[in-house]
Amino acid sequence: MALPLIVFSILALLLPRMVLPVMPETPLGLVANGLIVYGIVLVVAALYFYWSYTQQDTRVADLLGVEPAQSVVHFARLGVMSSVVWAPIMVLRIAGLHRHWKENTW
Repeated sequence: MALPLIVFSILALLLPRMVLPVMPETPLGLVANGLIVYGIVLVVAALYFYWSYTQQDTRVADLLGVEPAQSVVHFARLGVMSSVVWAPIMVLRIAGLHRHWKENTW
């Protein structure tokens, strides 16, 4: 379980800087950056948990066809729970992004 959390943390550390060039250099741009990165890492985490569960028991994949909404909510909830580890890293990274602005100043 440690390796996926390390990977999610690395994504949360690297993605804000990768998204920075397409965001406006404003506080609202930092918030948008955070929401985009949070969404990306959350989807990656949910997909990892789905993959992990299907590796243990293939009947989990069948549940996605029977109850798609509940399945998506379940795996999204697992992704949100994992954000306890990687979200603080992401927030700290985004808090320092203003130093990389080219036109605006904080």
